[in-house]
Amino acid sequence: MNVRIRPSVLRGTVEAISSKSCLHRQMICALLSRRETAIACRGLSRDVEATAQCARALGCAVELSETAIRLRPAERTADRPLLPCGESGSTARFLLPVAAAVTEGFSMAGEGRLPYRPMADLVRAMEENGCTISGDHLPLTVEGRLRSGTYRLPGDVSSQYVTGLLLALPNLDGDSAIELTTPLQSRAYVDITLEVLESFGVRVEKSGNGFFVPGNQAFTPPDGLRAEGDWSNAAFWFCAAAMGENRVEVTGLNGWSVQGDRAVVEVIRRMSQEGDLSIRVEEIPDLVPALSILACARRGKTTFTGAGRLRLKESDRIESCRRMVCALGGSAEAGPDSLSVLGSGALRCGTVDGCGDHRIVMAAAIGSLLCSGDVTVMGAEAVNKSYPQFFADFRALGGIVDDIL
Repeated sequence: MNVRIRPSVLRGTVEAISSKSCLHRQMICALLSRRETAIACRGLSRDVEATAQCARALGCAVELSETAIRLRPAERTADRPLLPCGESGSTARFLLPVAAAVTEGFSMAGEGRLPYRPMADLVRAMEENGCTISGDHLPLTVEGRLRSGTYRLPGDVSSQYVTGLLLALPNLDGDSAIELTTPLQSRAYVDITLEVLESFGVRVEKSGNGFFVPGNQAFTPPDGLRAEGDWSNAAFWFCAAAMGENRVEVTGLNGWSVQGDRAVVEVIRRMSQEGDLSIRVEEIPDLVPALSILACARRGKTTFTGAGRLRLKESDRIESCRRMVCALGGSAEAGPDSLSVLGSGALRCGTVDGCGDHRIVMAAAIGSLLCSGDVTVMGAEAVNKSYPQFFADFRALGGIVDDIL
């Protein structure tokens, strides 16, 4: 689906969609528990549906609606299931060790760019602890059950490896340790994991350069479980509100959340100043597409550094952001792990290839607010990965969007 977005001004209030980071973790803890779990939410996404499909493949009963998820654990785990992860890196990296902790063998498949995203370090750590795995990219097959022990892996490739192990290891018969050989990046995502585990009564201890995880723990779902609003998707509305005459208020967010993307508020404050600016994004990589548009709205050069992992997302996001800015008449340069945007305060018009990347599509839509002419976004359906109602909310705020057949 392609869309044409006309120059407009956004005004109004939007309720944040539920955080898929929270929902993935809550659903996986629910499938590991011994009784039915209900999770209140606002909206679903294709990634969350992928985790639900995998839970069903493992034998769980899952009911999905726009306001709630109900999951009843399997009485008996399915025999050698195929886990269809769609395009969700979280689903694949979380469930690879989790499924290995509860089955004797399974297969896993993915779509889009997911088969090209790295998993080698997680695979290696699992093979050192009881599993035989057919490869280090999807599709793959796992034989054998995960054993308790010491899991060594780098902390600067993907925090999702750490989360997957933190979810899996409490199910094992003995105690385990996670040792990180390099500093942990995107620590806030691991903090979300620890918070969700604690809500299910699971104990994890931080230990030096890693974590100590006692075995034989029971997952007990809390009453009144609710997924927090998503700060990473709300960032697009915050950036819109910081540009021109747009006035957007976002509700449904936890101001005390451990979500790292809550930092968007402070980053926007910094970007309100004129002149050259450098922003490190190792801990907030998902904010870069929205911030690259905000950088066009300010006068001066904005350089986002520590962005190397963006090249391994749903698209090569450093290059995708550069192309997006340039397609709209702006100026941007890409480095190996950086993106520089030379802002002039305005953009013109143009056609943006969404690159199959939900965050590029949403950023391009927000970019239209700076444009004097129409913006065409190709592959706009990519928003379904994390925020299917994005364009409905955009229209409700006053945005003018036409579908192009």
